[in-house]
Amino acid sequence: MKKQIKNFSIAVSFALLSVFFASCGSAWLTDFDAAKKSAEKSNKNIMLLFSGDDWDSASSDYKKAVFNDSKFISAVKKDNVLVNIDFSQAEYAKTELPEEAGKKQVAQAKAIEENYKKKEALAKKLSLGQYPSLYILTKEGYYLTSIPCSEDTKNVEAFLASIDSHKAEMEKNLDAINVVRAASGTEKVTAIDTLYENFQAEYLGPFEELVHQVPELDPENETGLVGKYLLYGAYFDSYNVFENSPEEASQCFERIATSSFLDTEQKQNAYYMAAYMLARGGVEEFDLIENLLQTSYDLDPDSEHAEGLMNAITAVRQMAEAAKTDSSEAPEE
Repeated sequence: MKKQIKNFSIAVSFALLSVFFASCGSAWLTDFDAAKKSAEKSNKNIMLLFSGDDWDSASSDYKKAVFNDSKFISAVKKDNVLVNIDFSQAEYAKTELPEEAGKKQVAQAKAIEENYKKKEALAKKLSLGQYPSLYILTKEGYYLTSIPCSEDTKNVEAFLASIDSHKAEMEKNLDAINVVRAASGTEKVTAIDTLYENFQAEYLGPFEELVHQVPELDPENETGLVGKYLLYGAYFDSYNVFENSPEEASQCFERIATSSFLDTEQKQNAYYMAAYMLARGGVEEFDLIENLLQTSYDLDPDSEHAEGLMNAITAVRQMAEAAKTDSSEAPEE
């Protein structure tokens, strides 16, 4: 999915940031922030649809058969605010400007690009893997369930029945979220941990905000969980910046690696991930990468991770030597 979204971003876009409906009289909003505000005000869930109408026939067909049908809309809007994030090729084409483009066109193109980044981030947060895809979230944007879009549910009755079949899952997840909502301080930290551990990894993105709350809720680490969530927070932060700056992604882990709230294994993990971000991003600062790995190893040479860390250090040294050889053999211009 991640590769698909990354490649897809070159060719497609979203509409300008707005609170307008997708079309005149449509029940579907096109701005996620506006949908969250509406959901908070009305105390409803959010039904989030990702589509690609002008390039993906399945999206347009499914909308005609289900999502834009008045019977479907009437049935779901009682409990949900509806929002459709559509990946539009036609809209993104407006970012490809001629040399003589005026200020208004440039401003419009910039707005489209910025809005696209925002909506792409939302798609990544929900591990979007196909089009169309439909999710049901809480009013805060927390994940409750996803409803598969398949040929078996390509009519209103079948899709509504599919939603009904997910009610038990939604109620279970909502119960856990309600515990978090009602709690404060260290009790909220414990509730967040229970919630976080009960979800599959691909659905944890919407809970990023809660992960970052843990250190503030438990400044003295009374729960013993702060180190765990500092590390989780670094994963989120690094993921958000890696594409533009592997160095910054690495620093997300370095910043928390010395915290007294992390145990030895967590510190080893943090230093390893700092090195990994640089290596994965193609940053050829081999000395820095090796130092980070060595620091990780030295924290506990007898740990179950020690052998893997030494193997990684050896591999980095070999890459450094290969780079030196390639540089010395390169012909002079």
